[in-house]
Amino acid sequence: MKETTQRKTSVAKILIVDDKSANLVSFEAILNSLNVEIIKALSGEQALSKLLEHDFAVILLDIQMPGMDGFETAELIRGNADTKEVPIIFITAADENKKTVFKGYESGAVDLLFKPVDSIVLKSKVAVFINLYHQRKTIEIQKETILNQHRTRIEEERLKVVLQMAGATAHELNQPLMMLMGNMELLEMDKFAPESVKKFAPRIKKSAQRLSDTVRKIQTIESYKIKRHDEVTDIMDLDKEIHIIYIEDNAADYKTVELMLKEYANMKLSWAETITLAFQKLTDKTFDVILLDFALPDGTGLDFIEELKKRQIADTPVICITDQGSDKVASRILCSGAYDYLPKLGLNKELLIGTINSALEKSRLKNNLGLAMKKMADMSTHDMLTGLYNRRHMNEVMDQEFGRALRYDLELSCIIFDLDFFKKVNDNFGHACGDFVLKEFASTIMQNKRESDYAFRYGGEEFLLLLPQTDVRGACMVGENLLTHCRNHQYIYDNNSFVITTSMGIANITVCRPKSGEELVDLAGKALYKAKSAGRNCLYVYKRESNSDTLFQRPHGGKGLSYLKEEFAGILSKTKKAAMDSIALLIEEVGGRQLENETQRILIYISLLCKKVGLANPTMVSIQNVAFLSNCFKIMLGNELLLKKETLTKEDKKKIEQLPCLQGGLINQLGIFKEEKKILLYKREWYDGSGCPEGRHKEEIPLGARIFSIINTFVAITSDRAYRKKTSHEKAILEIVKKAGTQFDPILVDSFVDTLLENSLLEVTGPQIDSMKTMMHNKMPI
Repeated sequence: MKETTQRKTSVAKILIVDDKSANLVSFEAILNSLNVEIIKALSGEQALSKLLEHDFAVILLDIQMPGMDGFETAELIRGNADTKEVPIIFITAADENKKTVFKGYESGAVDLLFKPVDSIVLKSKVAVFINLYHQRKTIEIQKETILNQHRTRIEEERLKVVLQMAGATAHELNQPLMMLMGNMELLEMDKFAPESVKKFAPRIKKSAQRLSDTVRKIQTIESYKIKRHDEVTDIMDLDKEIHIIYIEDNAADYKTVELMLKEYANMKLSWAETITLAFQKLTDKTFDVILLDFALPDGTGLDFIEELKKRQIADTPVICITDQGSDKVASRILCSGAYDYLPKLGLNKELLIGTINSALEKSRLKNNLGLAMKKMADMSTHDMLTGLYNRRHMNEVMDQEFGRALRYDLELSCIIFDLDFFKKVNDNFGHACGDFVLKEFASTIMQNKRESDYAFRYGGEEFLLLLPQTDVRGACMVGENLLTHCRNHQYIYDNNSFVITTSMGIANITVCRPKSGEELVDLAGKALYKAKSAGRNCLYVYKRESNSDTLFQRPHGGKGLSYLKEEFAGILSKTKKAAMDSIALLIEEVGGRQLENETQRILIYISLLCKKVGLANPTMVSIQNVAFLSNCFKIMLGNELLLKKETLTKEDKKKIEQLPCLQGGLINQLGIFKEEKKILLYKREWYDGSGCPEGRHKEEIPLGARIFSIINTFVAITSDRAYRKKTSHEKAILEIVKKAGTQFDPILVDSFVDTLLENSLLEVTGPQIDSMKTMMHNKMPI
């Protein structure tokens, strides 16, 4: 038996049966634009097998097939109670005679088309049956809703009858009980009664009193609520306490009401003499009913009700009891929000109890109405089983988010999930287990989505995630996380443990360029179908290229070239960062505080200059890595030159000139620093070609090397050395400006000077700046 309740809102499915694969592909291409899922079969036997797994809107059935032909297949479909209502359209050759046509209709076909099939006619006919399918599913939902409403109504009527019978029975019991209790009292007073009878009289009287109390509770059943008796049974809570507060400044009137309620043990009465005292008690405790005098020392009943509204506790039923008996007062108090009005004159126990019960019932109905309205609002937007948004609300949200994405040029992605082989869960473990799986999977989605994402139950075992401001990569990350979770998650139900994987399809607004939100969902659905066709338990992304549509997989489990490239890039990035952290620690521990400070200054200048000239973040990081590596290699090669106080000799200078090559040799041991190696190797090249090691000039020198050369020189000049004192910013920048066009790139020098000035990092006066700018202008390339 197919799970109709789980397939009510799913995409309509079409079964195409033909023994020729080319025909199946042709029909699929024609019907692909419809919002349907196409299932294909190459024989009648395969078709019958598919019918056991799916609920189809229409079947396209070829007549001439080897083995079981179309007529036999149709007769078997019609003979099955679950499939007999599925419409069948026969596809036959154009030269078939009238006898074949008649036989087709006798077999149960609703229509017959001749090959070659006109694509427009086929789409039109199939569309009619798809619409009928959706209408039928809608009617089923409405029918189920109406049945539920009828069941609820019948239960309410049944309860009313039970209560009426209970009330009638209580009334019938009351009189004989009173006679029994009265006679027992007379028996106790009788001096001549046997001692054996007197011995049992108190016990009988006590039991009769308990029966009398129960009868009294049944007579006021409206004010009691239902409580849980066991796992499957609810019973009436006859012992529920009702807390009442009486706001009355006259002690005698309060005592009168207290006496009327005294025999009702479940009614607990409190007293407040003023409005002020009443609100103090209302703050400390919750009351079920408020009895209110109209004229009070610190205000009227109208004032009290108005204050109740301000404090947002106006839901508590108020009954006004007063000797202000005019119709005008009654009208005003009722219009202000009181539930009822009782005059003190003529007040009796029956009238008071009846009015209290009536007020409690009105309050209950009012609260139930509010809950019903809230539940109706939730039902209109939420799926009742999983708690996720439903498909109706999805259409509204999709329209809003799609319009917003187009308006502000934002990213938008959607993922459609389908639990793999979910039907087997219902078949093997029951529908209750299936519901358990759906709820738990929905909970997983909620736990793994961002606050800005929307989660929907798309239909049956299908779910949809709408991801605003999320590109394809981000959507794939979300999808892969859920794929991994599903592969590792054990569902445990009634001592059964099992794993359910999921298939996913992703569509993105930028990649797919859909014309509407509905089309975006359709494209994600196509990607999902591709994932299921590929064996399930995987993720596919829909990609549109030029005028053709192609689907490419985002592989899982470490398979696929593009996936591997991205994963390796991430690993290398992490490895680089770990290496840089270790080198930074080495500089701090071995190089000393001065070298650490110099490195930090270089990093700051690199960051600012790269932003100034608009370099991408990876390039900036590579140049910053060079700062760490360069200083680290100085330490590794020995710091005798750094600490030498005498003037550097020719041999010293030669060692310094050879340093880049030595550093390059060392960095060859670390293949992950490919870009850093280029910068280190050519950082001593001069802009005019007179540098080393290869005599490169201008743009032949890597941009990173030209940037690092300027910044490293500036920091070195303005730092203390063993053989000299640091140079002032003025002299250092003047020296760099003078060498612009020979040693340094003049455009980068100009940008560097501007960067320092803009960030208040250059201790130079205004006239000096103007002089340097003039000098730089003359050095700029024409």
